[in-house]
Amino acid sequence: KLIGDVIWFVHYVLIGAYTGAAISVIAVIRELVFMHREKKWANSPLWLVLFLALSALSGVITWKNLYSIFPCVASALAVISFWIGKPRLSRILAYPITISMLTYNVANFAYLAIANEALSLVSAVIGNIRYDFAKQTKDEGSCGSDSKDATAETQALPETEEKI
Repeated sequence: KLIGDVIWFVHYVLIGAYTGAAISVIAVIRELVFMHREKKWANSPLWLVLFLALSALSGVITWKNLYSIFPCVASALAVISFWIGKPRLSRILAYPITISMLTYNVANFAYLAIANEALSLVSAVIGNIRYDFAKQTKDEGSCGSDSKDATAETQALPETEEKI
């Protein structure tokens, strides 16, 4: 992700989409800090406040048109998602983040970024199906023949010696 954001920075600068470029720089710094969250200095709530403020400030400084808001919103949601660190929340926030960036990229004719966001949407859907919806179905008591839990329960049943 870190290297990818450096590449996105270059991409956005080359097409003149400076809000996207600024958000990419913020993302690189955010990733460098958040990869050290286990250390006291990187776990300060001040980082959360700083990255949220930088997300908003980048839109003000690089304002081009109404579409400049979208990467700022996406960045703020990403900061919150990464800070909280709950995978299910990240999968839920992936939708507004991706749709915000997709909107910005369409407005700026950023074709590679549009393709990236389309793949991100597909990935979010797959993640929700795999980890959220499939788990709900399993938790609600589905016990098809391929269910590991059903197999374990069947194997744990005592055998009877009755013969018909």
